[in-house]
Amino acid sequence: MKMKSYKKFAVIIGLLVMILFSVIPEQADAAQMPLSISYCKLNSNGKKLTVKAAVKEKNDKTKKKLYLIGLDAYKKESGKTDVKPLKSGKVKGSKITFTVKYQSDMLCKKYVIAYKTGKKYQIISNAFYITNPEKIAGYKGKGPSTSSKKGLQAEQLEDALELRTKHVVLNITADTLFTTDKTNAITYKYRGKKYYFNPGTVQNFDDQIKAYNSAGAKVTVILLIPNNTASSVSAMRYQCPENTKYSSFKTSSKKSSAMFEAMMTFLAGRYSNKEILVMGWILGNEVNSPGIWNYGGNVSMSKYMSNYARAYRIAYNAVKSASKYSNVYISLDHNWNLDADNDGNKYFTAKSTLDTFYQTVNKYGKVPFKIAFHAYPQGLVDPVFWDDSMAVNSDQSKIITFHNLSVLTKYVKKQFGKKYTIMLSEQSFNSTKGEEVQAAAYAYAYYMSEADSMIESFIYGRHTDNPEEMKDNCYWGLRDASGTKRMIWDVFQYIDSKDSLKFTKPLLSYTNLKKWEKISGYKKSKYEKMGSIRQKPVLAEIHTNSSSSVSLFWTKCHYADGYEIIRNGQIIRVIWNMDTCGYTDDNVKAGESYSYKVRSFKVAPSSRSNKTRTALYSGYSNTQEVTVSAGTVEWNEKSCEVSGGKITLTWKSQEGVSGYQVARATSFDGNYENIADVTKNTYTDSQTQAGVTYYYKVRAYVTKNGQNYYGGYSGAMQKMALIQLSVRQISDSFELSWNPWQGAVRYQIYCETVDDSAFVKQKTVNTTIYHCSTYKDQYENSEPFEAGIIYEFKVRAVLADGTKTDWSNVYEIDMNGSQTETQSVMSTTEETETTETVQTGVDTENTEETENTENTENTENTENTETTETTETTETTETTETTETTETTETTEATETTEATETTETTETTETTETTEATETTETTETTEATETTETTETTETTETTETTEITETTETTEATEMTETTETTENSKN
Repeated sequence: MKMKSYKKFAVIIGLLVMILFSVIPEQADAAQMPLSISYCKLNSNGKKLTVKAAVKEKNDKTKKKLYLIGLDAYKKESGKTDVKPLKSGKVKGSKITFTVKYQSDMLCKKYVIAYKTGKKYQIISNAFYITNPEKIAGYKGKGPSTSSKKGLQAEQLEDALELRTKHVVLNITADTLFTTDKTNAITYKYRGKKYYFNPGTVQNFDDQIKAYNSAGAKVTVILLIPNNTASSVSAMRYQCPENTKYSSFKTSSKKSSAMFEAMMTFLAGRYSNKEILVMGWILGNEVNSPGIWNYGGNVSMSKYMSNYARAYRIAYNAVKSASKYSNVYISLDHNWNLDADNDGNKYFTAKSTLDTFYQTVNKYGKVPFKIAFHAYPQGLVDPVFWDDSMAVNSDQSKIITFHNLSVLTKYVKKQFGKKYTIMLSEQSFNSTKGEEVQAAAYAYAYYMSEADSMIESFIYGRHTDNPEEMKDNCYWGLRDASGTKRMIWDVFQYIDSKDSLKFTKPLLSYTNLKKWEKISGYKKSKYEKMGSIRQKPVLAEIHTNSSSSVSLFWTKCHYADGYEIIRNGQIIRVIWNMDTCGYTDDNVKAGESYSYKVRSFKVAPSSRSNKTRTALYSGYSNTQEVTVSAGTVEWNEKSCEVSGGKITLTWKSQEGVSGYQVARATSFDGNYENIADVTKNTYTDSQTQAGVTYYYKVRAYVTKNGQNYYGGYSGAMQKMALIQLSVRQISDSFELSWNPWQGAVRYQIYCETVDDSAFVKQKTVNTTIYHCSTYKDQYENSEPFEAGIIYEFKVRAVLADGTKTDWSNVYEIDMNGSQTETQSVMSTTEETETTETVQTGVDTENTEETENTENTENTENTENTETTETTETTETTETTETTETTETTETTEATETTEATETTETTETTETTETTEATETTETTETTEATETTETTETTETTETTETTEITETTETTEATEMTETTETTENSKN
């Protein structure tokens, strides 16, 4: 039994020894290496890389021809390698130096020295990364210049800007960054391999980062890889337990290392320019808590930090090579010397993690890494950090909160140096003890951060309450889940301004301090010298809506809660909405003058009771005066009509006005001259010229004590004057006359009787007078005018290019009876005519047979010669050869709603010269239903109107608010 136990024990010891040596070979080998690299830097222009090493122990190996080798980050740093060397050299004295041409694929590699043995190379030095990648940085700017350390993990862009956030932290998750959809992706080629990034995700971050940069804020990004099944990033993710939130970035294989390098070079390169710049990159979340927040394989601290340090060096070199002053951070929680479950692998203390990381990462070349620390209060849910019992003033403190923040800053400065600065990248304060306590805790913590030179920025962790955190009784947001602002929102907005103390001094009573000066390093004068952010509105516009209403508009004031409206020195309205920048005063009288001005206000805390507030006012806006007249006229477009040369205008009437003034011009922006002064809301302009487009504007006015007070002009109403036709009876005939149309070469005259179904073309003339004793009916028969029958006439012009104008007014008259003028007919009247073909500006008509008798026009398909009318009695043909045509054309077309009867002729014509000769025609007429092919024009009114906007004020009447006025120079005494 004893022998068997002894053998069993020996086997166990042997296995333990094997495991031990398999775990620490690189560390053991590195300590025993005969060469020690201490320098690996790019030259001043970044074109050459120099590596220097010293001989620690001279032996046969150091006398050999040695080689500089660049290893990918994932590769083993000891033993033999088959990687092709960059250069060879020999030790001189006790040193050896290699200088090689730098190439882009060398950026994230680590460099070793080896000698050749067979076909491989035996490594005999430690490994070293390039320590000054900033030498090749494309962007060398320092980013936005910020005036304070105030920051936020922003969730709502517009709200974060309204809060005047100077430092913004955003999350980028790798699974949403990469995509497997190659057809719709941003393709990025890195070291010969293509990677695919999600364009939607990238564009979203582009827009956010650019907006924050434009507002003067510095942006930091937290890089995360969630514990999910997204295949796009599986190579970089550890196989995590179910309850783990995030994985550490895996870089231990060729694929994972290359993918991480590609991601970092893509992001760093994209966000390294003046307009779209990321100044900070936080690698992972709460690295000392791998069990939940940064899982790395459930390994020992040394192994875990070795893996993390590898990823950090890749990220550091990628970032620095793109932007000289951007930084990379390690994230830590507040468990300084506390292992949350004493497991040893699931949680590490923040202090041991920081120390181990410092030693591990600097083993490959010293880099001044940055720290992202989470200084949450003890227990998370209690905002009163000033009584945190576990946070003591010692390096051995279990936790570090704001109660003992100086322990962290002093330790880092002493152990690592003042270049290892700290961003307080996430901490929030619960509101369960009241909004005043939450706001007081924030103010306290903020002032501490501003007073410590080792603190870069103080990032508040929760913008709006998170439903998952609310389940754990954590209500950390500046706004609650519904979006309502808490008191901390206003304190946050104003804390880095001249009014800082007006918001925070009343909160002292909720803390253990009597004055903020008790905070080490706090200087009241620093905040008193800061600029005021109270904005004075500019009263930009004021106008009369009606004889009893005035509207005023002003510029929006950010960082305010509302506005006061002052009329003639008295406050007439308080508006509780920063976005409401207009007001309508309906309590004014016509002809009276009023002066207006506006000022903004911000409500600040004033007492523990939370029942009263102090109002901080801006200066007054400029003053504007107005005499109440009338509102801007609005057209009644549907009632604005044209009838021949008469243009009738109609607009909406206004109550309480004395009259309206009508102005006219011949171009939209021309000189408008007053043409009428009327008391009704309509006017007819008869003084027009056919073919001219007129533009009209109208304004109302109020008369008081003999003085007219005018409202604003309407928009321009555009109308074209048409031909004004008049008809008179002379014996048993009619004489038609009309005013000329500009540019007309002839006129077409149409007539119908009330019993006919359509207008029929009577004559085409080149004068503005026409005399007729007969008319053509719908069958083209020439008939005398008869008493008792109503005849309707209309005229239109034909321009040189063949264009036909709109119709004149329609004139009704009966023989020996009444006469009536009706409005113009545009395109809805039934007409009978033969198709008119316009060529070279002349009508196409058949030769007329007798005096005053005109035949119908040929159809479009009939090949006949043009005829020109010369006198009332004789028609001659102008041209040429005409073939004998026996052709019946029947045309049926559908256009709009007009139906007309068109006569189709079979015409035999002979060649004629310019003599006075009648052509014999034989008419065979077949009547068919067809549409009128004559052009008709429907006039479209173009109306420019000026909108009058009535502002409806939003008044908060439920809040009982005692407004204690505090000017910029007088501090409220009730504190």
